[in-house]
Amino acid sequence: MMNAITQHVVHEWSFVAKREVADPFNEVELDVLFTGEDGRPLQVPAFWAGGDLWRARFSSPVTGRFTYHTVCSDTADTGLHGQTGAFTVVPYSGDNPLF
Repeated sequence: MMNAITQHVVHEWSFVAKREVADPFNEVELDVLFTGEDGRPLQVPAFWAGGDLWRARFSSPVTGRFTYHTVCSDTADTGLHGQTGAFTVVPYSGDNPLF
């Protein structure tokens, strides 16, 4: 779990499937819903990264506290469905003008 991430920088979350599927790329869909302090969820599709590993990437345009939860098409897979967490987005403090 990440405690703090930097605003405007892409961060990655990993999730491990608990159930084996013959063709994860075509048989499973996984989304991560990131919700900020405004209460509006941002739906981010995760991607299959091979084997039992799935990943989602997120970059926040705003600072503050966020929570997330996963929604998987295979609701019986407890490694992918119903995962939750929380983190804080802090302002970028480096020298890159793009951030």
